[in-house]
Amino acid sequence: MWRHCPDTWLNWGAFNDKQYEAAVAQQQQQQAQAAAQAAAQGLPPPLPAPLPPNATLCLESAVHCYLQALRLGNAQARSLLPRLLHLLSFDNHNGAVGSHLDRASGELPPWVWFLWIPQLLASLQRPEAQHAKLLLQQLSAAHPQAVYYWLRVYLLSLREAAHKATQELARLRAGAEAERRQAAAQAAAQAAAAGVEPPPTDPAAEAAAAAEGERQRRCLHASLLAHVVCLFVRSSWLTCRELWVTRSASTGLGPHVPSALSTLPVFATTTSFTRRRRRPLDT
Repeated sequence: MWRHCPDTWLNWGAFNDKQYEAAVAQQQQQQAQAAAQAAAQGLPPPLPAPLPPNATLCLESAVHCYLQALRLGNAQARSLLPRLLHLLSFDNHNGAVGSHLDRASGELPPWVWFLWIPQLLASLQRPEAQHAKLLLQQLSAAHPQAVYYWLRVYLLSLREAAHKATQELARLRAGAEAERRQAAAQAAAQAAAAGVEPPPTDPAAEAAAAAEGERQRRCLHASLLAHVVCLFVRSSWLTCRELWVTRSASTGLGPHVPSALSTLPVFATTTSFTRRRRRPLDT
């Protein structure tokens, strides 16, 4: 195979991609048949079997060939970037896709990801966050203004989603508390009718369970916000307004976020940081 011919890499990658899809379809068909046989015999469905080695090899070969075609500047290969992101999200078996993408990210021109910045930002909330974060860091270092506005939109949407989640959590807590009180009142009435003392309640255990759920929610949002803060710092476009937006997005996250945000004023006032690029005017 001619190593400097992008069409060759693209065609060979498409061939391996078709082989991988055929292997996955065959495995799903076999799994469906096994589940139907188990249901007919009254048995639980079997566990999904791992992919055969040849399917994983085809997947790695397809990703590698697509990336090589991108590196050589093939225009048709750029239209396959959504396919690469799809494979990274749903078919990253044992890091087969992410490892190739991490190794080739430094050789790809960063501007090829311009159209897919929102998808990369959305990947920060998925298991492939470490791979998407590496791509976004390289893109923000080379073209900070291309990432700047998408990051602002992403932060505002994140704050709005966190506000809605907080309201929904408060509503669910109020409903659960009302149901608990109603159940306790019914139990007390039945115990009084039967002449038996009502069972004691343990408010400390209930408060501890609620506090643990709140702590997990805050840790999740703090981890996601730390990714965005790192991208803001690397993009060198952090202004006072973005600092305010980031602080506002962290509202309600408690003591888990200040450790991730404490360095922002230092970076924003550093001489090498502020003189590197001209900041956009705040509107």
